[in-house]
Amino acid sequence: MKKIILFGLLALFCISLASAVGHVYLYSCEQLQNINDHLTWDYSLARDIDCSDTVNWNGGDGFKPIGSTINKFFGCFNGGNHTIVNLYINRPNENNTGLFSQTYTNCITNFRIIDANITGYEYVGVIGSIHNDVSLISSSGNIYGNSYTGGIVGKVVNGTINNVHSYANVYNSNFAGGGITGSCDATYKNNVCIITNSYSYGNITGNNDVGGIAGNIGKGFGSTFIINNSYSTSNIAGVSDMGGVVGEAFAQFRQTVYIDNVFWNNHSENPDKCIGGITGMGTVSIDCTTIQDNEPYFYDVSNEPIAFWDFDNIWSDINNGTDFPIFKWEEEKGKKIKLKNWIDGVKVKIKCWGKGNKCKLKFKS
Repeated sequence: MKKIILFGLLALFCISLASAVGHVYLYSCEQLQNINDHLTWDYSLARDIDCSDTVNWNGGDGFKPIGSTINKFFGCFNGGNHTIVNLYINRPNENNTGLFSQTYTNCITNFRIIDANITGYEYVGVIGSIHNDVSLISSSGNIYGNSYTGGIVGKVVNGTINNVHSYANVYNSNFAGGGITGSCDATYKNNVCIITNSYSYGNITGNNDVGGIAGNIGKGFGSTFIINNSYSTSNIAGVSDMGGVVGEAFAQFRQTVYIDNVFWNNHSENPDKCIGGITGMGTVSIDCTTIQDNEPYFYDVSNEPIAFWDFDNIWSDINNGTDFPIFKWEEEKGKKIKLKNWIDGVKVKIKCWGKGNKCKLKFKS
């Protein structure tokens, strides 16, 4: 009991101290929810967080997404490779639904969403929609939406998704469902949407535009769309425009679409096309590899297109010969967290580390 009380007091002290300098370390799901009170601060996870009780929050609506269309999140969020477990969101009539509603900064990174249950209307995922770059994110569980539903991001308005993977099952009742993103849209003129170094495993079910990586890609006038160094082993089911990688590509308004060094595992009953449908006469370059019902081919990192990927810095060859490739960051353990400050002439140092989330508090005059 003394240890629990001491840790609780230490956590509160860490939060108070961090708040004074505009950077908060989070120890609970309640504190994660309270990000909505300060949408311009920077945050880090100090430990793995259990959000199981969110099923009882807000009259059954569950967790309230961080930020909104009106009150945008402009802070940073670094998960320190920690997990958020059993996140529950049940908002079937709301757009931009996820842990984050929308993000606008290039520092949303390094966390895992495990066994989530997320339901929204349009733009549904771990993040509803992004206007920035996101990286080092993984997900599992079930994600439900009407349109623009993805295992990581509902819709990419502008930005890059890098070094992410999803085991989540995506259920999209209408338009644009994908293993990583519902839509790589780049909505506005001359925007960019890039998905690089990614993979998906979950079941992707929808109506129109259903893909292993993206439901659809393209649209913004003069915009550029790239998917590279990625793969999908997802089971794809839908009515029209279903692809192993992309459901539908739009290239009618001077868009440029590149799909390069990508593969999907074309097992029985999956779509036999990399892209389910192509609309327009813009530039579309496709370099997809598939091997029918021969999964072990993709276990060998010397086989194309995997041989062209970065195994020095991004991908791990730990599964070589036995399973599909994973990322180096998936092998890492808990990161060290250090916080230093001065209070009334006293130097304070707080250090937390490892999977056990051990903390040490030092005062030095």
